[in-house]
Amino acid sequence: SRLTANTNFEFLCRMVRETGNCVVRKAVCAADHPVKKIDEITSENIAETLAYMIRYHMNNLHVLGKTDRIFSLFCENMRIANAFPVFQQKVNLFLSDERAYEKLAVQTAPFIILRGDGTCGGVLQEFADDLADGLVCNGQAVVEIDDNVEQYDKLQNMVCKGIVGFQNRALEIDFFRKIHGPKFQFWFDNPLRFEKVLRNLPEEYYILCQDANYASLIRDYYHTKNAIQFPPGGKMLQRISCDQEERPYDIVFVGTYFEDSGNTLEGFQREFYDYMLSHPSETFEEGLSGLLKRKSAEGQRIREEDGESDKERFIELSRSLKPACRAVIGYYRNAVISTILEAGFELHVYGDSWNDYEGAGREHLKIHPHATVEESLKELGKSKIGLNIMSWHKAGMTERVANIMLSGAVCLTEETVYLRENMQIGEEIITFGLDRLEELPDKIQTLLENPDLRERIAGNAYRDAMDKYTWPRRAEELIMLSERAAKDTITVF
Repeated sequence: SRLTANTNFEFLCRMVRETGNCVVRKAVCAADHPVKKIDEITSENIAETLAYMIRYHMNNLHVLGKTDRIFSLFCENMRIANAFPVFQQKVNLFLSDERAYEKLAVQTAPFIILRGDGTCGGVLQEFADDLADGLVCNGQAVVEIDDNVEQYDKLQNMVCKGIVGFQNRALEIDFFRKIHGPKFQFWFDNPLRFEKVLRNLPEEYYILCQDANYASLIRDYYHTKNAIQFPPGGKMLQRISCDQEERPYDIVFVGTYFEDSGNTLEGFQREFYDYMLSHPSETFEEGLSGLLKRKSAEGQRIREEDGESDKERFIELSRSLKPACRAVIGYYRNAVISTILEAGFELHVYGDSWNDYEGAGREHLKIHPHATVEESLKELGKSKIGLNIMSWHKAGMTERVANIMLSGAVCLTEETVYLRENMQIGEEIITFGLDRLEELPDKIQTLLENPDLRERIAGNAYRDAMDKYTWPRRAEELIMLSERAAKDTITVF
């Protein structure tokens, strides 16, 4: 779009890469840009395009031994069009000024997607593949790279629209830092647990967080100004029906079982655990700050170096509380599950981890074999209600919420700031608070007894998710962000 001749240049470049041949019959096609009339495109515009083509294909032409031949043909074309001086000037500019060339090259350059390894059961690789598909749906070229150094050779000297990783440590290495183009690191977990990774990233990297609190923590504690909320998208594998009569399962939960290990904690870990059980609406950082203030008011100090005003020591202490944080998550996940089961509702879950559940109402727990991402989506398609419990993401939007909405089920989810601000509670989703779990059975009963209500909510959610929460939509937003990255502007989605 930045080439004023407005030729369909990206298509042309892809054709050359695939076939190894290209014949320039006409440099301009009016259909490529219906707003600009053919007679408005000057020979100088075409000269810039041809000069850019020489620079773009310089390496390939050299390998094929065609550099002199193609350059001579272009020079002859430009002399006939009385545009040779402009053509010569532009060729010299693109060969001598890398930034001038890259300003145009980024328009037809690919996104580089780092798939990483199989961490988190391959979920992050699924995200990478889904984003890649979404970018392709938006007309972008994509290069996907596995966690394999041997694949890096194809990226040498490449200009790209952006390099995207999903909590991928490969973005730390100098090889990727030196590639021309903005760098985007998706981040889903609490950042204070990953201090070594985030502290080593350059300031110009964009950190895309599913939770606004996580973005704030990164900006505050790691001085990365470009940390913004950018939730993941949802995925749909099949034609969806919101007809509730076709759904045999009442409630489906595709999360794993978390053990409540609070009884194994001692000392400050136990104090923090107890404090968080009494303050389930607070983030872990708010809870730690509140506990430290309370102990200070009582004249206590944990250790001399634990003053909360010192950010480094606060991070260290927060990181040391990982066992207590996991125990808190386990406690409330068990509390939600037992509240549902004890009320007599059947709950369908997946994976061997649920064999360890020993809470109330276990006889109503229907344990299925482990389900892949694709299988999980199909299971949600069998459910009247899709349950979501956050792993303490108090301002987040997870892919599970989007997947439930796209499945045609009613999304019953723990409330967050993002959901309250961006969705119509009661019309698109149903929410519950961890401090009001006694309300949960009545909400479920109302939904199960009213198929018309479920169908209306599920239909509203599906339409909203298709418009806002799919990976192609997220890809579209990433393209916009990559274009603005060069101008050092940030847009929060």
